[in-house]
This record gives sequence, structure tokens and C-alpha cells, in this order.
Amino acid sequence: MLSILPFPKKDYYRLLGNCPFEKSEKRAAMKAPSFEKFRFFSKLNHIEIPQVDRDGLISSRRLFPEELLGIAELLTTPKKKFTYKDLRKFLRLDENLSFGGVPFKEEGKKEIALSSNKSEGSFSGSYALYQILGTEIWAALHQSAKKLRTLDDCAEILSFFASPENMAKEFKKRHIPEEIYTPLLDAVENGKFNDFTKAANLSTKACRKILPFLLEGKVYSEACEMAHYNHAAASRDHWSQIRTHKDFVQLIKDFTEGQDRIANPSARKALTEGLKQLWAMQNKFGLPGKIAIELAREVGKSADERGKLKTSLDQTTAERKLERKEAADALGIEEYQVSSENLLRYRLWKEQKGFCLYSGKAIPAGQFHSPEFEVDHILPKSRSFDNSFNNKTLACLSENRKKGNLTPYEYFNAAKLPEEWYRFQESVEQISRKGSKCGIKKKNYLTKTLQEGLTERHLNDTRYASRLMAQCAELFYDKKDRQRSKGGEKRVFTRPGALTAALRQGWGVEHLKKEKEKNPKTGRRERIPDDRHHALDAICVACVDEKEILKIQKSFQENEKRTNDDRNLRKSPLPWDRFPEDVKVALDKIIVARPENRRARGEGHKETIRRFKISEKTETLSVSSRKSLKGLKTAEVQKLVGRLKDPERNPHIKAALETWISQGCPPDTLPRSPKGDEIRRIVVKEDQKSGIPLKTGRGEKSRKGLVAAASITRLDVFSKQKTSGKNKGEKEFYLVPIYSWQIMQNILPHHACIQGKNEKDWIFMDESKGFTFEFTLYPGSYVKIIRKGEMIEGYYASFGRATAQIVLKNPNNPQELYRSIGVKNLPLFEKYHIDRFGQLYKAGKESR
Repeated sequence: MLSILPFPKKDYYRLLGNCPFEKSEKRAAMKAPSFEKFRFFSKLNHIEIPQVDRDGLISSRRLFPEELLGIAELLTTPKKKFTYKDLRKFLRLDENLSFGGVPFKEEGKKEIALSSNKSEGSFSGSYALYQILGTEIWAALHQSAKKLRTLDDCAEILSFFASPENMAKEFKKRHIPEEIYTPLLDAVENGKFNDFTKAANLSTKACRKILPFLLEGKVYSEACEMAHYNHAAASRDHWSQIRTHKDFVQLIKDFTEGQDRIANPSARKALTEGLKQLWAMQNKFGLPGKIAIELAREVGKSADERGKLKTSLDQTTAERKLERKEAADALGIEEYQVSSENLLRYRLWKEQKGFCLYSGKAIPAGQFHSPEFEVDHILPKSRSFDNSFNNKTLACLSENRKKGNLTPYEYFNAAKLPEEWYRFQESVEQISRKGSKCGIKKKNYLTKTLQEGLTERHLNDTRYASRLMAQCAELFYDKKDRQRSKGGEKRVFTRPGALTAALRQGWGVEHLKKEKEKNPKTGRRERIPDDRHHALDAICVACVDEKEILKIQKSFQENEKRTNDDRNLRKSPLPWDRFPEDVKVALDKIIVARPENRRARGEGHKETIRRFKISEKTETLSVSSRKSLKGLKTAEVQKLVGRLKDPERNPHIKAALETWISQGCPPDTLPRSPKGDEIRRIVVKEDQKSGIPLKTGRGEKSRKGLVAAASITRLDVFSKQKTSGKNKGEKEFYLVPIYSWQIMQNILPHHACIQGKNEKDWIFMDESKGFTFEFTLYPGSYVKIIRKGEMIEGYYASFGRATAQIVLKNPNNPQELYRSIGVKNLPLFEKYHIDRFGQLYKAGKESR
């Protein structure tokens, strides 16, 4: 019997960053009572309290210190939430007066300390600890800041240590009394603290020092100053100017390895590449006087859109509450015991109507939490970086493992029959409902290429990265010249993306991003799949100043009041005469620079291990594989009959196939065995031109198997001068593919691929016979060739060993491929290096 257990969780305490104020202290658990109070009063001190003055006019004020102390006293016995309704009740505020931006009907739902209507509440951590420890212990631990630290330590241990055993060790290490940690550990066993996971930005020590000044009514920056903290130290404003390469490397490390590491890979990549581009620009052209950065976000939603969004958020909150109750009922536990993981599983189970979509098998009610099922990323997370609910499904463990790093389409196409894909499509259609979110999920399920449907995710990632980019760009200037310094100058400007789009319309260059003809299906001119549109955006961003931005924003506000207005600015003065013409000329000269990928990553070999035979006469390899008969044409079936495995032992199968062939292989019927059963698949022999030998099993049960090599890491290009014919003296080119498994085992192959030949028949690149190493091609290497008199240049994309041909990508449009390029007799075959500004340099002599 095989028992499948989840992988053990890791302790994340060692990965915590340090506090920017208390350098030796770790950042706090977000559920720590000190941090929850700090966060609450930091927000509370910014709230405008409405009041009526002597003249009957409504004005506003901030909370008085005595009011803040009264609220703090009220919170001595914790409550899970503190809403605007609670604040109104405490202040005994007239019902005719309302808090700014918070409708009266929403006050009971709107949390003061949280930016959205989250179900856990502002003091969910304190409340959870209070429920377990009880009133007496809780009150005792609130008598002093030193004792309050015990509660903070408990929250920290519960948040960042994975197992009860590790938690117990840490409780003892910190000298926390047994009467405190014993009930906490009991609660852990019952899943009470599953939502204790996240870290805050400050340490609890810093929070406890700042809190007394917040209770005096000071805002965060003032409270920091009174606690003798440098408020700017929590940001990068205090950094000195980035002058040396060492400084720059440290800045990059801060985002990739340091305490401020950006977890989102897409945002991290966008930011670090932007900073590298700025560093390269500074080194080549000098530091620019000003920098303008386009923010990938909207100018602002209309009042109607904001209202719809608010309603949607409220509905979502209510749905989650109901689903948590349903999940608890299904599992036979209390609502508070439903972990976030099980809630996710239940939501997916409910959405999928209780079925695994990949296999079509039912997932029994109450078993969605079983290790027999897993939450799978529909589009592989390692390729899409999408961890949203719309990219998740609940699948059978076996199906998830088989699917691996493939999209559903790739998985079904590679491992299942065509009719199973049709069944899967029908299942997806059945669970899909109207609405944009379901539309995204449906697209994830059914997309054929990973590029489809990811634009919105990349946009969200870029919003975050662009804000950080603007902050970091200021560090390239001297500290005293920055905007926030006294006498400093504003150097870095941000431009909302929608305003830039409006300028493209107004300046008459928007058409450069669109196809000339309208799409007959949509009736619109679609965007050209050409990455030079980023350069067009950069030109527009650089050519607008702050005064023009203010004019456009005002125009947008006026247009918003009109109905059916598309917000495009049709009349806007050009930056200079012939601006559209000059922009087109500049764009035509651009080559989009892309990086060369030299990393030896990817699969070492395919998963399927096959038995093989070696012919004594020809020394060729042959393997057996199962072939589906569904959808095959007559000619294809005839070829399979000749390759049928053991036809002398299976004459009935051969006879059934021949009968089916004589009938014309009708698509609506399949051949049948003498018993009348449908023959859906047959086993045939295939020649295997290469493979990696593996041994499976142990002892007497061990067998030798063969697996196909997977990813090619690089191509080594060799040449040899022709010794005869009209092209005597010209070069012939040969390609030696090198796989990732060979690099891992330090194997350097020397045989060049020959079209249609087994690997044993490939040509050995013997220098004594005139073969010379030229250069190495990696994915993304820039290549120039002449084929049939035409100059073609682009980035190396892939190699086909069956044909010994390469594929190149158009440098500006990666979707446009130059296929079937045989290199042997090319009159020109050269490799180039390309810098960050699109300048090409012919590659020099390389060593192997």
C-alpha cells in the first residue's frame, strides 16, 4: 500500500528581513498584537472626523489624544474588527455626519486599518490569541511593554515556524511559560493559527516604541522622529548616489537577494532590467538631466466604475464567508478551523462541480482536502508566474504529476486521445459562467500557447515595478540634488500610461502600432505584434512636460462627465513639425535588443522510459510505442501495419486493420477484434536514432531502458573548406547539438548532426581533417545569414535534429519565425553580439 504524504513545511524565520529602524531585530509577524495596534493607530490618526461649528458649517478635525487613549482602553479586551461604525458609536457621532469617502451604509463593513473589506479583521491576530489564552493571561501580558513582547513572540513563532515540534523548541528557547505555549500548541494541532503567515515591514520593538507617540495624536512621520527614528531610513531616500559598479550591484542585490527582495518574478525582472538599462545609458551617454517613466496603470476609474467595483468587493466578501461555512460543514469542523488551503480547495471543488477536469473522475464530497488531490496551476507557474485563483484547479494527484510543466492543451496533445480533449473542452464549458473572471479561467484551460491571456497579469506586475523604478532612478543623482532634499530639483517624472496613449492619438502616431487593415472578425485594427511599440511609448513619454500633463488630466475630467466619450485627445500641439514622420523613420531603424540565454536549464531527458532492442545486423535501436487509431487516414494506417509489433503473435490485429483499410478507414468506426471489441490503439516498432540509457529497478528486477534527450542548451558551429566543385574554397557549416544532460555530466560531444541519420552515423569534427570551430549559438544569439540570395537576420530560437535545420526569430517580432534553415551551404553564416541599445558587433573568435 502506497501512502502519499505532503512535503514537510519549512521554517521561514531565517528568511525574514531585518527592521529598517532596529537593525538587529527581525520584521514582525503581521498578526503580532504590537504591529496590529501600530497599524491601526497609524491609520486612525489620518481620519478626518466631521463636526459642525458654531456657524452650522461642517468642518473636520483629527482625533484628540484623550479619544485615542479611550479607544486604546476599549481595545484592551480585543475584538476582531474595528469599523467606522464602531468609531461612530465611540464618538457618539450624529448620523447626519459622515466620514469622508465612506457611505453610511458601508460603515459596518469598512475596516479602519485595512484597505479592503477583508474577513479577518484589523485585530484578527490579537483576537485569535485572546480566545486561546483567556482573559486572565491576556490581561497579565498587557501590564507592561516587556510582557507585551511575550505576545508578539508567540505570534512570531506561530507565523514563521512550521511544525508544532519546532514551535515548542522556540517557545522554550525564548523562555515563554508553559502555561502560555501549551494551549497555543494544542490550538495549532486543530488548525487554529493557519492564517498566521505574513510578515510586516517593521519589528515589534519599533512598533512598541512608536505606539506611545501615535496615542498622542502624532502621525507616523512625527511619531518616528519622537522615537528617534529616521523616517526616511525606511525607504531608500537615505542612500548615497549610485556612482560605482559596486554600488549598482548592491542595489540590484537588494531586490533579488536582500531583505527587500521582490517575490514576484515578473516585477523583479522588469525592475532589474530597467535599472540595468539606466546604468548602461549613464555609462554610454552620461546621466540625463531628467528621467520620465511611464506607469502602467489607468488615469482613474469613473465614479460609476468605482461604485461597481465597491459592490463587487462586498459581494466577494459575502461569498467567501458563505463558502467558509460550507467548507466547514463538508469537513465536519468549525469555521475557524478551515485553513486558507482547504478553503481554496473547496472553492475549486465547488466551481468544478465535484470533478477533476483532467481525468473526468469525481472528487467525493468531503474529500477535497485529501492528499489524493492537489491544487494545480493550469498554466504552469514556472512559465506563467501566475498564482491567481483563475490559474488554479483541483486535480487528481496522478494527473497533476503527469501534466507536470505543461499547459492542459500540451498535456492532452502529448498523452491522451483526441476524444479526451473534446471531453475536457465540454467540461470546461459546463463550469464556465458569464463574467470576465470566468472568461480568464476558461482561456487558461483552453489556451494553445502560453502567450495567450497573460497580458493583464504582466500589466499588474509592471505597475508595481514601475513605481519602484521611479524611486530607484532618483538614487542615480546626488543626494542633495534630489527632490526631497532642501534646494533639490525634481529629476524623475512619472507618466500615467493612459495619458501617453491619448498623446499618441493627439500627435497622430497611434497608427504606427496598428495593422493597416481591420480584422474582419472584430472590425478593429489590431496591434502589430512588434515590440518596437515600446520605443514609440518612450518617445511620447519624453516629449510631454508637466504643464501638458495637467492640461490632459483636466481634459479627461471634463470628458468623464460626458457619455460615450472615448477619452482620446484629437487636438494636441505637436512637439515639433513633422513629428509623426520623424518618429516613423526612427522606429524603422530600431533593432529590439534581447538577451542571450546561456543557462543550462531544462529537462535532462523525457519522462518516458522505454524498452529497447539493438539489431545485431544493423546495430540500430528500436523501441515500442502505442499509437492511437483515432482520426488516422488510410495511408497512415497502412504504414503502421508494416511496423506492427510481433505480427506473427497478433495475426487477428493485423487482419482487423487490413479489413478496416479495405473499408477506407471510416472516421466514425474503428477496427474490431474477433470478440467484437474496438481496437483503439496498437503497439508498433519505431527506430530510435538516439537516446540516453538508464537502469530502472534494483537487483534481479533491474532493467535497462532508454529515454529521449530533452532540451538542447546550445549549438556548436564548425566549418570546413570545400575542396572541390565550383565553390571550392568556400566554407561548409556543421552543427553539434549539446544537451543539458551532457553539460551536467561534463560531456563535450564532437559529432555534427546529419539530416535523417542515426546519431552513430554523425560526422566527427576532427580538426586534423580540416574541421574548425567557429562559434556557439545559444537561445537568443543574434545571427546573420544569406539564403537564396536574401539576407536574413534574427535571434536563434531552436534546432531540429531530424532535419539538421535551425529556426530564427524576427528581432522585432518574436512571433514571426524563419523556419527550415539548413546551414551547410550558406554563403554567409555569422554571429553578432548586440548591446542594450541595439548596436550590433560581429562576434570575435570564440573558444569551445
